[in-house]
Amino acid sequence: MLTEQLAGILKDEKNLLSSILKTAEKKQTALVSNNRDALDATIKEEEKYLPRLRELEILRIKAIQTIYLSTGKKTDDYTIGTLLAEFDENLSDDEKNNLASKQKAIRDLINTVTKLNDQNLYLINHSRRFINETINAIINSSERSILDKKV
Repeated sequence: MLTEQLAGILKDEKNLLSSILKTAEKKQTALVSNNRDALDATIKEEEKYLPRLRELEILRIKAIQTIYLSTGKKTDDYTIGTLLAEFDENLSDDEKNNLASKQKAIRDLINTVTKLNDQNLYLINHSRRFINETINAIINSSERSILDKKV
């Protein structure tokens, strides 16, 4: 049935999100170890994944649209949850379980990537704040010398 095509797209999306998660983990390691070259490499790697992710999202929506069109139903909500609810009686248990498990895996990966990206943003902001405070301390310390002038 048409759900096989959708399941294939979801599988590709899940695999791509797993790669994005690994890249985010590498990015965090590069941030913590202050490795600029590794950070640049992970950002470039991440940039390669994003167009493919957009492409898979478009394919997923088109696959869901095709399922709706083939049955004559209409919708504006192209989520897997809505599809499963709408076609509950038309799908076999295996199809429902397959789509639901892929949806859950994708949702879990997205949550993990989001959490990791939030942590990375915290690290970046913390570093910026530290640098700004250090610069301010140097600039605003006109009464006393930064370096001890003992010879």
